[in-house]
Amino acid sequence: MYDVAVVGGAAAGLTAALYTSRQGLKTIILTKDIGGQALLTPHIENYPGCESIGGLELMEKFREQATGFGTEFAYEEVKEIQKVENWFRLKTTINEYSATSVVLAFGKTPKDLGVPGEETLVGKGVSYCAVCDGPLFKNKVVGVVGWGNSALEATIMLCDIAKKVYLVFRSAQMVGHSALIQDCMKRGNVVPVPRSMVTEVKGEPVLESVVLKDVKTDETRDLELEGLFVEMGYVAKTGFVRDLVDVNAKGEIVV
Repeated sequence: MYDVAVVGGAAAGLTAALYTSRQGLKTIILTKDIGGQALLTPHIENYPGCESIGGLELMEKFREQATGFGTEFAYEEVKEIQKVENWFRLKTTINEYSATSVVLAFGKTPKDLGVPGEETLVGKGVSYCAVCDGPLFKNKVVGVVGWGNSALEATIMLCDIAKKVYLVFRSAQMVGHSALIQDCMKRGNVVPVPRSMVTEVKGEPVLESVVLKDVKTDETRDLELEGLFVEMGYVAKTGFVRDLVDVNAKGEIVV
């Protein structure tokens, strides 16, 4: 039983956990990734105390500080929260957790691919957080699917860990900050896969391959991978707390 369960691993959730852990409360953060939308920007210049810092680097500092005070992390998406007498049961895609209090700080959640096999292989090769899970794939062949700066930054980070990194994107050219694109292109172990989308994730009991579809010709092929990092952007998901809090017509929590 935790004193506090924080749902969300971006700036708000990490800050909440830092405060509760520092007060001696047993705290866990449940999140699909670390950093949230801060990962979308390579340069932050208006955070006090930092003249210029990347979103990824800043959020990693948040995580390290929270960890230093004892915060635990579970990289899982919360699917349901139930009120049970004077405590809460939190159900994720993998496990169940209990806590006497819950902090909702999830903001926007990383988008799923929404393809067969994805949910089954979360934590078994499929990840939504390169910072969190990248080190587990040292010298392995991995893929990043997505677009924009978050996908590029994940690819660059994984280049220093994995043997080969496939970057899968739907457009004909990479999209994102020019400096990040140039960095990706000069890496010797990055393989761009343009005009493609993932239609299925395969493997038993762990990820073995993905099915890629050419968005122009509709042709499909299997790509063998040991890890898949999904960087598809973010969406607000409040359905799992509709019975606990008030939401407006847009599904936003009323505060």
